[in-house]
Amino acid sequence: MFPLIILLHVSVLSHRFHPSSARVQVVPASGTNDGGDFKCAPVFKKMAAVVAKEGASLVKKIKGTYSFKVTDGPGGKQGTWFVDLKNGNGAVRFGDMTEADCTITMTDDNLTALMTGKLSGIAAFFQGKLSIKGSWGLAMKLKKLKPPKSKR
Repeated sequence: MFPLIILLHVSVLSHRFHPSSARVQVVPASGTNDGGDFKCAPVFKKMAAVVAKEGASLVKKIKGTYSFKVTDGPGGKQGTWFVDLKNGNGAVRFGDMTEADCTITMTDDNLTALMTGKLSGIAAFFQGKLSIKGSWGLAMKLKKLKPPKSKR
């Protein structure tokens, strides 16, 4: 269970994403709000870029859905990102309340700190800052979202 947190950080944020290298599509589930006012929104934009580029392959490997429930966002808002790696070419959507196979719940600040390496996954888990419900095995598969290393 602990490698998940480390893998999330390494998989999503250690890659320097250049918009010209892939099509990014974040699809809001309702209205025009894409969750961009949350501190963790860039994490999901990068995740969406990986899914847009490698979605069909990821769907074959992962075969599951994720819900990231983010609490204590701007103005006390809550937001949910749904990551579908079970159907079609995959998708990342904000505001989608579809029940997922694996649900990860954190505050906006804690998720951002975790994904930027400022918060240890182990510490987050033991301090009650991280909650995972559903398939732990599926949670471990999040490492497959790792984009290729950027060239310098």
